Amino acid sequence: MKFHHISLTVKDFDTSISFYQDFFNYKEIKRFRRDDMKAIGCFLQSENLVIELWQFDDFKKGIKEDLSFVGIKHFAFTDDNPTLVRDLFLSKGINCSPLSQGASGGIYFFLSDPDGNQIEIYKPNI
Repeated sequence: MKFHHISLTVKDFDTSISFYQDFFNYKEIKRFRRDDMKAIGCFLQSENLVIELWQFDDFKKGIKEDLSFVGIKHFAFTDDNPTLVRDLFLSKGINCSPLSQGASGGIYFFLSDPDGNQIEIYKPNI
């Protein structure tokens, strides 16, 4: 079995689509309307993962919980040069955490998408 996609609810479809296209090289492959859910959705695809975005006609703002709360906290992309990637994000005005080395030995940093979803850029120590 292979992992297929992650689904995110966003406030502004076009802003989020542009973010993932511009910074992560995702391409929009399908857009659709769900009248029963009062929402529009789309699939963005890269070489190995699909992101499904949803924008509801009326959205509800949730509360982000700390790491001890059960649920998804972030998702991660891997890159061989996190320093270069971080510098690129910073040059585009995207706030990033400092580069750190985790207990696993990997190097990483975090940033947020336009809706505050946490994204990790990670270089494993393998």
